[in-house]
Amino acid sequence: MILSSEVVRYIEVYRAMAALPRPYRPGAPSDGYGNITVPLDQLDLDTEALEWATRLSAETDSRQFYIGVPDYSLNRAFAYALEIARACCGVQPELARELTVLLAAELDQI
Repeated sequence: MILSSEVVRYIEVYRAMAALPRPYRPGAPSDGYGNITVPLDQLDLDTEALEWATRLSAETDSRQFYIGVPDYSLNRAFAYALEIARACCGVQPELARELTVLLAAELDQI
């Protein structure tokens, strides 16, 4: 299977998230709160990453993303994150970086 460069880049993102101290694997079975419900040794990271990356690529192509509804305590952080995403779409890396600082400060207060 030949993968697009976009899917390959998204797979790299998935692997980076999976390598966090508290692994974040949105393609893995979870309880809806970020807790993986299956032992990691029973999961296939490559399959997860490919499926997640392919789904994200399709969302990008359709310009429709499922995000969900933020918890009230995180709604300011959500707003910053959304604007960071918009800055990325507008090719404004400096703005994305500045908003990331505000997002981090907001999360530090929670």
